[in-house]
Amino acid sequence: MARVDGHIVGYEWFCESDAHCEALWGLSISIPGDFVYAYDAYIDPAYRNSGIWLRFKAYLANRMRESGKRGVLTFVDYGNWPSLRTHLRFGFEPAETVLALNVLGMKIFRTVKTLRTTAYVLVYSAMTHHALAVRVAHAIATVRVR
Repeated sequence: MARVDGHIVGYEWFCESDAHCEALWGLSISIPGDFVYAYDAYIDPAYRNSGIWLRFKAYLANRMRESGKRGVLTFVDYGNWPSLRTHLRFGFEPAETVLALNVLGMKIFRTVKTLRTTAYVLVYSAMTHHALAVRVAHAIATVRVR
């Protein structure tokens, strides 16, 4: 959680379980044993591009180093272009696209190779967690699936 003058201006959750149920969609996301699932991040619009997201990632990199994790998995909803661009800029790669259909309360999911048309599951594993920490530290200094 990020606070400024006692007010919460941002937060992000992390999960290290084998799976996470994405609340909005009701989608169960499998988490590989050596990954962390990062989700439901929010930063108050007045504080975006201020380094808060980078500090969350620096915290995550330290936590990963301590727990022996090597990658990060996250989910970005279709249309959340700022989040998608930021994740891509920092080395995340689209791994799968989740097509979701909600008909009269019945939810149907189909996971396909990334089509860049709906929600994305992004995976960060190309670099080690140490390299992620270095990249995030440098940036701070300079600035659903189965």
